[in-house]
Amino acid sequence: MKLFALTTLLLSATLDASAHADKPAPAHSYQKPGAAIRLASPQQIKADPHSESQTTVTFSTPGSGTLVISAKPSANISVSDTGQHRFDLSREKPELTLTITTQDEGRHHIMFHASIEENGATMSRVFGIPVQVGNAKVQAKQENHPPFVIMEAEETIR
Repeated sequence: MKLFALTTLLLSATLDASAHADKPAPAHSYQKPGAAIRLASPQQIKADPHSESQTTVTFSTPGSGTLVISAKPSANISVSDTGQHRFDLSREKPELTLTITTQDEGRHHIMFHASIEENGATMSRVFGIPVQVGNAKVQAKQENHPPFVIMEAEETIR
C-alpha cells in the first residue's frame, strides 16, 4: 500500500512539473517600494584620503515628470553641492557631477533623497553610494586587541 501511495505521489509531481515546463520563467522586475528611480552608476566611489575628486552620478527612471535629487554625505567626507537638483525627465538626462572632499580612511556614504513629481503626485526614495576612502582593510580598525579573547569558565553539573 505504501508503494502505491509513493508511486502515485511521484507520478503526480512529475505530471505537475511537466505541465509547467513549457511556460517561460517569469521576468524578475522587482522594484523597491517608492519611486521608480535607480542608481545607474557608479555603484561605489573610491577615493584617496585628504583629497578632492569629481564623480558623475547617473540615475535612471522609466517615468516622466520632474526628478528632484539632493545629496547628504556622511561624516569625514563633504560634497560640493548638497542642494536640490531638478531634472525635467522629458528633456534631461538625470546626472549629477559631484566634487567630493575626503578626510579619514574607511567606508563612508553619500545618501540621496530622490523624488518624482508627476501629475500632482509625488513618490520618493532614499538610497546611497558607498565611498571607500583609502585602503579597505583600514575599515576593520585594528586596535591593540588580540584576535580572540580567552575567558575562564566554571561549569557545574547537577
